[in-house]
This record gives sequence, C-alpha cells and structure tokens, in this order.
Amino acid sequence: MIFGLQIIAILFSLVMIYFAYLNFKKGELTKDEITVWLLLWAIVILVTIFPNYLRALAQNLFITRLFDFFVVGGFIFLISITSIIYMRTKRLGNKLEKLVRDEALKNVNKAKNK
Repeated sequence: MIFGLQIIAILFSLVMIYFAYLNFKKGELTKDEITVWLLLWAIVILVTIFPNYLRALAQNLFITRLFDFFVVGGFIFLISITSIIYMRTKRLGNKLEKLVRDEALKNVNKAKNK
C-alpha cells in the first residue's frame, strides 16, 4: 500500500524528471547528465515504492531506523556535492583571474605601443 508521503515523493520525482528533460531540450544538459539525473530520480521512485529493500541494508549497517539511514546518506551526499562545487568554483575563479590578467596585459601593451 502506498501512503501519502510516498505519493508526494513519487510526484516530486516525476516533476524533477520533467524539469531535467526540459533542461536537456534547451541544451543546458548533455546526454550524460540527463542520463544521470533520470537514473537518480528513477532510483528515488523505486526506493519510495519498495522501502523494505533498503531497510535490510540499513540493518546490516547497524542503523536501526530507515529514516536515520536516509539522513546519514543525505549528509554524505550534500557534503560530497558541496566539495565538488567548491572545487569547480575555485577552478573557474582561477581561470577567470588568468583571463583578466592576460587581457589587462594586452591592453597595457597596446597602450605602450601607441
């Protein structure tokens, strides 16, 4: 039997699949990215419909409640994503700084030559 919270989670996942598809059609996501997002939301739907499979995994990891398992998994996911975003932002900032320096040096050299 599917409960209200499960219905909300499934509807949310379907809406997120739709948004991922829209972004793919706009060209904002590559084929690899859309595949990852579709797979992720499909897993969310499956876990929502069949939570007992994860309950066994949680018990093997000595986590008594399934909710605690999701909270721990959520923290691990958020910390990982935050680290990846920080590293990419830092890399992008360094590239932008190099680009600005190169352009500034070009402008200085042009001014000197005039």
